[in-house]
Amino acid sequence: MDNRIVDLIGTWKVESPLLYIFVAAMLSLGVRIIASLLKACEREAGSSYWHSFRMTMSGFATDPNMKDYLFTFYLGWIEIAAYPILMRTGNWVIIGAWLTLKVLPQWKHWTEHRPAFNRFLIGNALVLFASLWLAACFVKKV
Repeated sequence: MDNRIVDLIGTWKVESPLLYIFVAAMLSLGVRIIASLLKACEREAGSSYWHSFRMTMSGFATDPNMKDYLFTFYLGWIEIAAYPILMRTGNWVIIGAWLTLKVLPQWKHWTEHRPAFNRFLIGNALVLFASLWLAACFVKKV
């Protein structure tokens, strides 16, 4: 491996890589369920809570405000898989920079729509907690 890369991320090992990826996917699904439960609270008048929840979970809702094509699930899965390695190797700055990049484009919208910002904060906190748990259970620094 290139020494510059080793200097940046250190050396690490994921124990049971397939299980690690599967658990990361399940944790991302859990975060999506919680976020969908919260987003369903913002449903349009006349729409049922559970219908809004199902539409949000599916990612392909008819309401454009509820449609995300499951991108947030996949992004969460990637984050939950990557953060533990970054945490274990002490690269917290990379995580902070990534979170900053996620915040900046939405900042103006969130000043006018606080529930979306609060969902963002809760989702990212859950991803960080899940990542800490994965780091403790699966990622070993070599």
